[in-house]
Amino acid sequence: MKKTALLFLALLPMITVFAQEEPSETDKIKNEGNMAYNQKDYITAISHWEKYLNSGAEGVDDDIYTLSLYESAHKYAGFTMIQAKEYETAFEYFAKYASFGRSDTPTDGNFLFNYANLARQCGKDSLALNLYEQCIELKYRDDASLYSKALILKDREDVEQMKEVLLKGLENYPESRYASSMSGLLSTQLMREASKPFNEANSIAGTASSTNIDAYISTMTQATEKYKEAITLFEEVLKYDPENKNATNYINLSKENVKRFEDYKKSIGR
Repeated sequence: MKKTALLFLALLPMITVFAQEEPSETDKIKNEGNMAYNQKDYITAISHWEKYLNSGAEGVDDDIYTLSLYESAHKYAGFTMIQAKEYETAFEYFAKYASFGRSDTPTDGNFLFNYANLARQCGKDSLALNLYEQCIELKYRDDASLYSKALILKDREDVEQMKEVLLKGLENYPESRYASSMSGLLSTQLMREASKPFNEANSIAGTASSTNIDAYISTMTQATEKYKEAITLFEEVLKYDPENKNATNYINLSKENVKRFEDYKKSIGR
């Protein structure tokens, strides 16, 4: 299954290390978190700040600034884990960050897109679909999000919704780098659908017997209708994949079979 590349883009604020002549043990823990954060060691910073925020020491409950940094550190830790290709761990940090319900999260397209990719890689398809939809609404990597949605729907065998998503993607993003992949995915499904009446036509035609003209004509009429249905569907394939030689060949074969039967009927005055 083709995977959408994960992005890493985060603007990191610097923070001032708390200092005083004789810091308390609680302040030491906070300072250690601050230093780790400044060194981009977000996992260590989280560990120290959790101890600090859960200490119950005086003033900690009012330290909104450290709380905000503690929450943000989960996002940055997640990006760090993405770079390390530790995707399950990255997902856990992102999920924790999302659980804080920060007001800026719903508009953070970069976070949402990466979170969606992680959710998909970790088999959390329902969450991934929801997150990709948020990216589409934000118009952040919306072409990639549509294609990723289609791949999930393909895996779920939700064919009709997959086709709907792909058609929307091709209509709205004809110049996208994902357009050819979307066309390929759509045409593959359309080929599968077109092959059904074509195979049915061949099967019906195979039962026709020329020993009884009326029965033969009745059977071949059914087969011909199926060939015509197949032609229409194969032509739909060519709309999205003009170079599809299989579709072209099947159209030609179907037309030849239809013409052969029509010529036969003319030859016997039917």
